[in-house]
Amino acid sequence: MSKIIQAIFVLFSLVIASFTYSSINNPSSIDLNDNKSNLCEDLGKTESSSPETYYQNILQLFMESVARGELVLFDNVIYKDSLKPLRIECHYNIEEKSRTVRIYSVLLVEIYHPTAPEFRIDGITAVLDQYGNITEVIAHVGSLMP
Repeated sequence: MSKIIQAIFVLFSLVIASFTYSSINNPSSIDLNDNKSNLCEDLGKTESSSPETYYQNILQLFMESVARGELVLFDNVIYKDSLKPLRIECHYNIEEKSRTVRIYSVLLVEIYHPTAPEFRIDGITAVLDQYGNITEVIAHVGSLMP
């Protein structure tokens, strides 16, 4: 039972740390490239290109954000050779009327929670704003150490 409580605490602290980092280091969505289009709005409007091309473009924007050093977990920058993206999801927030894209990736390196080293982080979800900037990083706890 104490392992469950500890796991809940770790997950809560991950979300708080991620939100704090994104609030401090990216207080507003800045359009770094004026030629970027709104990621989610383009989903239904790509008549000439295939869905695969559309998602490859989103993946490219994500990798550019990673190269700029925007993917940070526990004050450590995660580089593109340390992760393998697996899923892209578009989300619409009804209350805020905003769109985001989430990219789930598995980590290819071992990262442990700094205050609970028995918890290994297996994957991360990067939340991108409408311009392709990483605004939030969510860590996924994979397994408990024996």
